[in-house]
Amino acid sequence: MKVVINRSVGSRFSMSPTGFNRLVELKGPIGDDKRPLEQSNFLHNLPRNDKDLVQVVEELGMAASADDAELTVVEIPDTAKWSISDVVGFEYVKVNGNIF
Repeated sequence: MKVVINRSVGSRFSMSPTGFNRLVELKGPIGDDKRPLEQSNFLHNLPRNDKDLVQVVEELGMAASADDAELTVVEIPDTAKWSISDVVGFEYVKVNGNIF
């Protein structure tokens, strides 16, 4: 399974406008036309192993990341129970006590 994480110290998980627009393009209509789509709220609720999110980061590379982020894709075993942790913004995936 592929998971997207942020590898930039002192930042947060965020996408560039180009990356976010591509994600919305893949996802189709999101939210309510009456209110602007809040990137941070949408990304916060999106699973990090979302296939479209992974595709955008793989397609665009660093261009998918906001100025203060460094999004990357890591691969973990498909059946693993996993979680994302961070140290001052630098994220890592924990799988059965192992760090990816």
